[in-house]
Amino acid sequence: KSGRWVLKRNIINVQIIGRDGRSLERRGKRGTGFETLLECPHCLFLMCEPVTMSCGHTFCRRCVASYLPSKCPLCKDRLKQRDVRGMKNNVLLISVVEKCCPDETRMTRHMQEKLKAKDFSEALRIANDGLNLVSDDQSWKSYRAEANSGLMRFSDALKDLDYLCCLRPSWTEGFFRKGNALQELGQLTEALVQFHRCLRLQADFAPAKSQIKKVCLTFMLRHKAQSDEIEKCLSVLTVSDFECPLCIRLFFEPVTTPCGHTFCKNCIERSLDHNLRCPLCKQPLQEYFKTRKYNPTVLLQDIVMRLFTSQLAERKQVHDTEMAELSNLTKDIPIFVCTVAYPGVPCPLHIFEPRYRLMMRRCMETGTKKFGMCCYEQGKGFADYGCVLEILSLELLPDGRSYVDTVGGSRFRVLKRGQRDGYHTADIEYLEDLKVEGSELEILQRLHDSVYQQAQDWYQRLGSRIREQINRQYGTMPDKEENIQASTNGPAWCWWLLSVLQLDPAYQTTVLSLTSLKDRLGHLRLVLEYFSQS
Repeated sequence: KSGRWVLKRNIINVQIIGRDGRSLERRGKRGTGFETLLECPHCLFLMCEPVTMSCGHTFCRRCVASYLPSKCPLCKDRLKQRDVRGMKNNVLLISVVEKCCPDETRMTRHMQEKLKAKDFSEALRIANDGLNLVSDDQSWKSYRAEANSGLMRFSDALKDLDYLCCLRPSWTEGFFRKGNALQELGQLTEALVQFHRCLRLQADFAPAKSQIKKVCLTFMLRHKAQSDEIEKCLSVLTVSDFECPLCIRLFFEPVTTPCGHTFCKNCIERSLDHNLRCPLCKQPLQEYFKTRKYNPTVLLQDIVMRLFTSQLAERKQVHDTEMAELSNLTKDIPIFVCTVAYPGVPCPLHIFEPRYRLMMRRCMETGTKKFGMCCYEQGKGFADYGCVLEILSLELLPDGRSYVDTVGGSRFRVLKRGQRDGYHTADIEYLEDLKVEGSELEILQRLHDSVYQQAQDWYQRLGSRIREQINRQYGTMPDKEENIQASTNGPAWCWWLLSVLQLDPAYQTTVLSLTSLKDRLGHLRLVLEYFSQS
């Protein structure tokens, strides 16, 4: 036991020197481990006024009065603060402490009397005298720190507290006093760190919680004073100082380019679709375009939000309205004019035109990930019938082009044509196959099975090389479905076959427009007969 105690003291104090500065023989005599029993388990200093709690554990009067939490630090039993403060000193333990450590007891009482009487100058003198005898005595350093704090010498107090906290990493009171000193010195952030460390050591340490609230309140008051100064400085600014040079509207998600100019995020993206130079200074922006890190400038956002709250709200409302219009999948739906797409059939696209770059970006931003596909038609711009494509994936290339994987969905008829920012739009209505019943359904089922078998025979007669090429591009031929009227677009194999046969676009559009499965199967029978003969 004696050996373990000596080792512990050696680690804590670096070198073993008695608190009273007596000879090595005296220190050896106190190295029995008995002295540690007389230390307060909360502050780790000698208990000259021991108070025993209802749970049976004993602490010094100073800790009980100021720093003891609502639960016992040792057994976690709840302590009623009213009862705790009314506790009297343990008479027997007082006599034991006085008998074992008479010099330290007298010194401790003398120092506490001076500190309680706020005679900080005399307390400081006594502590310095003690440290002249024993330079690294922890008790004297603790009292000197307390005396310096009383004399408003917080920097000097902080030096001793730093030393003590390094030696006593679980000394909650020490970190609390250190936080108070830092707070008085105006180092609020560092003070908060110390108070939070107290709570890590002792979660219910009420004094630290109280100080954290005070520090946070001070931060708020300082912030308010700074805000008032900032408001005064910013009052000279007007909305026109924060207008995008491209759209001439208040910045929405302002983005600053490497050349130092600022634009709305959507505006600079559209500009770079056409020309990879800054719209104002014409500096090349190829590298900036490759990274596509169009992160909003936070400071500009904060200034606009603070000074022009109502105008920004209006600007956001305009943006949200535009997004809502772009999200509408029946009115002004974007139309990609290229080829005939079919329901359920993949349609990979290579996007390079600026107008279609914009279209794809908007489809992704709105979250619909859908647009219409129609083939070109002379005089109209695009055909009267088309198919909605859904974006499955989009791969952006460094030069602005992109590879887009899409798949066909619903068919539609064009009601009204229009344009938006360079690309075609249309008001549409969706098409569905007409359902039949009874004897009509029986006849339709026989026709369906007959044409499906005809398609399979044609497919099997193709050479293996051609079949492999078709499978790579369009996938294998879909199986025959049990319910031929389950889908609003009819059996999937019909559309797969039409995409494989590569017919004239006008004829493909005609078949796409049919809402009668019987008529569609009739066209497929004729086409298959033609291909089989040829």
